[in-house]
Amino acid sequence: MLKNILLVTAALSLFAHTATANSNCNKNAWLSFVTSRNGNGQACGQIVISSGKGAWDMPTATAMKSISACAYSYHDCSGSWVDNNHWNFCCTDSPDWKNNYSGKLNVEFDCSDGLFTCGDVYWN
Repeated sequence: MLKNILLVTAALSLFAHTATANSNCNKNAWLSFVTSRNGNGQACGQIVISSGKGAWDMPTATAMKSISACAYSYHDCSGSWVDNNHWNFCCTDSPDWKNNYSGKLNVEFDCSDGLFTCGDVYWN
């Protein structure tokens, strides 16, 4: 009985996750990030590409706008691509609870209906 319940729960979870995907987007990226307060009212840190279809094609502007919209409640974020493997970034006026935290963000991009679509965000 427990095995059947777990199977149904897993199937529903997969369906719910799949149903949220934007079919107008061609690429996606799972971004891992770590933040800390820098003393100037900003949360700064690094963003690393974890995986995704076409993830390494994500432009810096899309990465910064998506971290701002999806993880930092539209606070202004800016940054730069460093050493060909991560972004350094800072977000202004970030709420304290999002400093000294890490997280993971799924972003769909290269979309015919807009720049990107926010997916799941997980804070640690």
